[in-house]
Amino acid sequence: MASAMAWTTVWTAVIALSTLGVVAAPAPRSPVPAPVHPATAGGRPDTLVANPRASTIRWRATALGGRGVREGSVSLASGMLVIRHERLTSGTFTIDMRTVDTALRGPDVLDVARYPTAVFSSTGATRVGPARWQVAGILTMRGVARPVTFDTDVRWEELGHMVATSSLVLDRREWGIGTGAGSATNAVADHDIQLSVSLAAVRKQPAVAAR
Repeated sequence: MASAMAWTTVWTAVIALSTLGVVAAPAPRSPVPAPVHPATAGGRPDTLVANPRASTIRWRATALGGRGVREGSVSLASGMLVIRHERLTSGTFTIDMRTVDTALRGPDVLDVARYPTAVFSSTGATRVGPARWQVAGILTMRGVARPVTFDTDVRWEELGHMVATSSLVLDRREWGIGTGAGSATNAVADHDIQLSVSLAAVRKQPAVAAR
């Protein structure tokens, strides 16, 4: 029973991008049951740290109504998720835009010289399936911050080692990509950029949460 409770809490606490939760101890036998969680904030935070080498971000863009296709990848620089009492308190991921295809680094496209990183900061998550979560957050790219929402599927390689996979579509115009006056990119490129993300993260604390 204790093991089942622990895994249930783990899945409940996962987000984003996804995290690992802390299970409360069983309530003592008394006429008035103890609350599962204290009413006040507190408790040790639980942290998952992204592994950039084991994570991948792939992109796909089209042009001329889908007749032209271009694909590539960009690297995750760092990332971390923090929860307390099964609630996400923070989650931030930094993407190294300098690792993108050189043809996309110019001022009309990603303007990497001025904006070498992009940052995703999570604002919350809602469980939509046994191992699927809908994640909301803010993506800042080219100095422009826009809200994004996407689904992520979570699996556990082992306790404290999580892999989350996500697919999302961005409208490049929201971040001013190729929208300059007379831009050759805007003239031929389609609006959508498809992203496929695999995020690997491990628990920062060496000890396993209380069960």
